[in-house]
Amino acid sequence: MAVMWLMSGCRGVDTFIFQPPDRTEETLNSTSFTRIKVADDRTIAALITPNKNSKYVLLYSHGNGEDLFDFQKKLLPEYKEHGYSIVAYDYEGYGKSDGSPAEENCYRDIVAVYKYLITDLNYNPENIIVFGRSVGSGPSTYLAEKYPVGALILESAFMSTFQVVTSLPVPGNRFPNIDRIKKVTAPLLVIHGTDDWLIRFHHGRSLYAAAKCRKKFVSIENGGHNDLIQVGGKYYWSQIAQFVQSLDATEAQKMAAKRLAMKELSEQKVQTADASPAADAVTVPGQLQVSSQGVLHNQ
Repeated sequence: MAVMWLMSGCRGVDTFIFQPPDRTEETLNSTSFTRIKVADDRTIAALITPNKNSKYVLLYSHGNGEDLFDFQKKLLPEYKEHGYSIVAYDYEGYGKSDGSPAEENCYRDIVAVYKYLITDLNYNPENIIVFGRSVGSGPSTYLAEKYPVGALILESAFMSTFQVVTSLPVPGNRFPNIDRIKKVTAPLLVIHGTDDWLIRFHHGRSLYAAAKCRKKFVSIENGGHNDLIQVGGKYYWSQIAQFVQSLDATEAQKMAAKRLAMKELSEQKVQTADASPAADAVTVPGQLQVSSQGVLHNQ
């Protein structure tokens, strides 16, 4: 029955995927949000919380039953306490955002926020860490596949929305993360609760296995779908911190490898210049290539 309903491809599928909270008077009267233009006739709400001591900014996409007002009350204090700059936003049709929620609209929304970070807030793409929770993994994985980013963090993510309901192949699948993750080149962190009742643990493991980039998997023992911060506690935050710190280490390794490559190339040029001019031929050393892991290879 569920499979037949999914195959119908009507607005009911969007209702299944997107379940925005009721727009309370408190939400609608909030003045703490920034408006970001996504189309000529609509804008979305964003919550920008900078930390001048943070090199990176988290571009956060929330779950399907949450909005910015929930995030501001429940999650933002945690991220601020741990020293992160963060920009969260509401999908179209959520909170104070215009429009209606839909897959394509979500892609447009996150791209608009990403461009706002670069053009208006002057962030470099390599300093943007894309963080998607639950349904937020869809637009986050899309962005990390299509645009340069510093890293991708997926929490309680699905392989695709339809695969939450059935393992059978269904035409017109939504948010095909399992296909897109294979093309992501930025470092990846996948976090999943072992007791997630909504998006089963194997979804996170499968996404991790399919990824071809530098990656890390963190399982939260006894963690469900909406309680990983509470259940994981210090361990949860330490794993995110270690992952973010590893980005700096990787960048330092790349720079060191590049300096070594330049030094060796310079030495090779000196040796070539000192060679006898009477020689009939000069053997040119192979070009040194620096891999993403900072390892030198002869090509």
